[in-house]
Formats: sequence, structure tokens, C-alpha cells
Amino acid sequence: MIAIIDSLLQSKHFGVVSVCSYHFTKDVTELFLSGYGVETTLIQIKRWMQNTSSRVTAVAESNINSEYLFQIEQAIPEHITYEMTSPFERVTKEYTFINHHMQLLDLSTVRSWIDERKVARVFVYLCALNVAAPEEFPFRHRFLDWGYKPVIELELIKHPKMGFKFILYSASQVWLQNSFDPTYDGLPSADQNLRILGELVEYTLLPININDAIVSLSGSVFHNESDRFKHCMQQFNVSIEIT
Repeated sequence: MIAIIDSLLQSKHFGVVSVCSYHFTKDVTELFLSGYGVETTLIQIKRWMQNTSSRVTAVAESNINSEYLFQIEQAIPEHITYEMTSPFERVTKEYTFINHHMQLLDLSTVRSWIDERKVARVFVYLCALNVAAPEEFPFRHRFLDWGYKPVIELELIKHPKMGFKFILYSASQVWLQNSFDPTYDGLPSADQNLRILGELVEYTLLPININDAIVSLSGSVFHNESDRFKHCMQQFNVSIEIT
């Protein structure tokens, strides 16, 4: 799990926007927050946090990141309503784009968080860098998509019985040739975007020896182009799930 995060921090093609985790007990919600887009995680678990106290481990990588995470940490115990997006995101219709991503992260803090728990789920949120020509669909730095779902989300799981699992999740239609709205989704770069998705799978699998890797795509529209995804991923030892 640490090797995957470390390799992504070194990537020239993908930016790590945030690394987050949470752990529930009867009375306490424990949170690990780092990076810039942590609202994505807080919105997902808001209903579980309302009836518990919170214990936050916030790990910053710069002064601006430290100030942002401090404000988040101060707001959590008050159960303040979170914004759907972070101050670092630019909202364009139903999408957001983010220019901030982590260059450094104290991985020893992530390792300690994982080691201290029998079951650990770590979420890594990414944006793509230096891809697509400017006149094409602006996939570059795209962070949240339809319904404020992350374009690229990695879930890294440690479980005493299941071992380690790696799930790459997306509900975005940037990979599709025939998306919900052709005039809105910039179809000319769909094949290029899908190749980038394959590069991400390859890049994250290289540092590790893992057999239980899943690419999970959410939305019935993906069924119509499942052959494209299978062809793209056939060289990797991954399973493809379309829900």
C-alpha cells in the first residue's frame, strides 16, 4: 500500500490530490486526512460522523496545506456542514478541476495508521497531469465529475482474512466514446483517456506483487463499451467490474 502511494507521488502523469482514511468504532470516528480535496471523503462519511466524536490525524505537506487542514480539523467536531468542493477547485458546470496536488507526504504517518489497524482502507484521489491537447476535452486536472464523484479513486484495503486488495474506481464518462452528452464530454480524446487509465493501472501495479486488483466502473453506460475496457486491461492481471 505504501509502495503504491509512493510511486504515485513520483509520477509525472498523475497528481495525488489527497490521501484519506477512516475507521469507525462505537463512539469515535478516526480520520486520517492529507492533501487538498478531503471534502470528498468527509461528504461520504458525514452521516456516520454525526453521532460520534472524532479523532483526526492531519498530515500536511506545505504551509498552505497545513492552514487548510487545520480549518477542516477545527470544523469537524462542530459537525459543520461541509462544502461539496474544496477552496482549491474550479467548478465548471458539473465538473471540478484542481491545480493543487501533493509533491511530498510523510509516508511514515500513513504506514503507522495502516499498521495500527487490523482492517485499513486508504483512499487515494488523483488528477491527471499533462494530458490531452488544449483544444480537446480538458481532462487535465479534472477532479470531480457527475454528482461530485472523483474521476479517479484508488481504494487500498488491508484485511486479516482477505489480505491486500487494490481497487481503481471511476464513475466518469471521460473514458467513453458514446457518453451521456457528446457535446459536453469532449469525445475526441476518449481513446486517449482510456489509454491513460491503462497507464495508471500499470504504473500502480509495477511496485507491488498483487493478484487481487479490480477496476470498478459505476454506471450502466459502461456495459455498451465493456469490450474497449477489456481490451485495454487485458495485459494486466486485473478484474473489471461494471455496476
